[in-house]
Amino acid sequence: MSRTGSNALILAVASVLLQAVALFGIWQPVDDAQWLIFGALEMLLIVLLLLNGGLIMGAVQTPAGKHVAGWGFVGLLLCSLGDLVNRNFSGEYFGYDNVIAHSYLADSVWFFLPGYLCLIYAAGFTTAAAGLSKARMVLPAVIAVALGGLSFWSIHNPAAATYLLALTGAYALVISVTGAAALWLLLTFGWRRAGLAATGFALALVADAIIGQFWLFGEGAYPAIRHINWIIYFSSQALIQTLPALADTTR
Repeated sequence: MSRTGSNALILAVASVLLQAVALFGIWQPVDDAQWLIFGALEMLLIVLLLLNGGLIMGAVQTPAGKHVAGWGFVGLLLCSLGDLVNRNFSGEYFGYDNVIAHSYLADSVWFFLPGYLCLIYAAGFTTAAAGLSKARMVLPAVIAVALGGLSFWSIHNPAAATYLLALTGAYALVISVTGAAALWLLLTFGWRRAGLAATGFALALVADAIIGQFWLFGEGAYPAIRHINWIIYFSSQALIQTLPALADTTR
């Protein structure tokens, strides 16, 4: 594995350790000041992952590798802005109606949706350049979008604000394609070569499913789920950083 790939995995381990500190009660934030510090540490890890993305852009050798690394960096940068919104440092709740407490999560879609589109494009470019046919790309994507729509319909709250439902509904369709992207990679390169990147895309779908089920359209607060979700999400972004190495093998 390349040094930049190792850096991503080291940061993923650091993220797990940070959340484990809270999960096992070694330091569980209990007030706004402590949550501010904890959230700042999470964002510091994201910044370090972004810096690693910059190193990846310099490390890849081929035009295809640099193209994918660039799109991956932009995708992560946009997602990091969504992360900043989701930290909810301002402590705003019930922002758009009196039904959804964590409605601020919908605002992050403005960043996560284009961010994941960049990452999905990077996966599509990589697999298409390596010879995956359009039919084998389009069919899984269509199925994923259909399943994403059904999933959103099954958990959404029709009493929520139209703004919130429109944004999260559109996002549910887009994020579902990360599952298809994982399949594209496995069909093209196999598990041995693409297992890490494919797992990263699959975990992206899991992380957002957890947010929708427990935080956005669930009831109450779930501190443990918050920490587990962050582990899944950050690991996803770290593993996706192995994608440019795959693209670097195509000419």
